[in-house]
Amino acid sequence: MNTQATMPVEENGISFDISMLNGLPDPVFFVDLNHVIVDCNRAANEECPTWPGQPVSGHWGMPDPVKDGGTDTQKRLAFHQTYGALQSRIMAFSALSFENLDRGSLQKSVDKIGNETAKKE
Repeated sequence: MNTQATMPVEENGISFDISMLNGLPDPVFFVDLNHVIVDCNRAANEECPTWPGQPVSGHWGMPDPVKDGGTDTQKRLAFHQTYGALQSRIMAFSALSFENLDRGSLQKSVDKIGNETAKKE
């Protein structure tokens, strides 16, 4: 794990421990998912995972800040920008009225969040 990736998380008051990632089950074991959001970058030919079942899924791809060149300061800025963009998307997602949206409307809303926030970035 790149330490610059955890810095924005920790600096925003979110406790992060790399050991949390150890022992997570393979995605194939998540058989009853309702929502899946992935952040792979198709433009960079990154492979996006597939999920069992038919969860509402959003592809909120972003450039990988690890691959940004430049100074340490520029790399740190890239991680902070990525964190901010993901935070905006998550806030928009969590503000949805899930109880008032059918599956199709929810899918459209998830897609819209990814598209609208991508235009601002």
